[in-house]
Amino acid sequence: MSTERATPKQFEARLIQLLTWRFKKSGFSVLDHHKVGELPLEIDMVAMPPEPEWIPDFDKFPRLFEYFRRYNIIEVKTEQDRLEVADLPKLMAYGWMYMAKNEIVNVSEITMTALVHHLPPALIEALSLLGFVRLMQGIYLRESAPVAYVISFSDAPEELVPEELRAFCDAVRRRQTFLACHGDQEKALIAETIF
Repeated sequence: MSTERATPKQFEARLIQLLTWRFKKSGFSVLDHHKVGELPLEIDMVAMPPEPEWIPDFDKFPRLFEYFRRYNIIEVKTEQDRLEVADLPKLMAYGWMYMAKNEIVNVSEITMTALVHHLPPALIEALSLLGFVRLMQGIYLRESAPVAYVISFSDAPEELVPEELRAFCDAVRRRQTFLACHGDQEKALIAETIF
């Protein structure tokens, strides 16, 4: 077994792969690393309708993403790649660039989300200065159009976090998710060996 740790980009790629699976399962089309200009101007993920007249079935979504609209611009940050204050205006700019490039004029059809592993204390302090209000533990909203969210999936209430994101959370949630995939006998052996 390799003892090398995954790089931040590998973690991001794995997380985007799982989110893509989740969003496609709910009927969305997904673009990852979508260019909105010359490099490095690219959006980590865009979840959007597969066809112009499509209406999303939000009942198929996990509760963490029930705020989604037709077009969803997502910046992904893993445990190894912290969200910085400067990333939030960049996310907003990417959203506006995506709208311009795709001729989307109705700002009520778009959301912008920073989906992050955790929020450093300095960033939490800066969120209010940027117009974000805390909805609940780990979830912040900026209501001006277009709507923007900052979601710390390690801090959000467990019942809101879908299983595939729990694998990227803290050690306790990772363990619960991993052990949920095995029988009682296997769980005991794995727990003794690994934990």
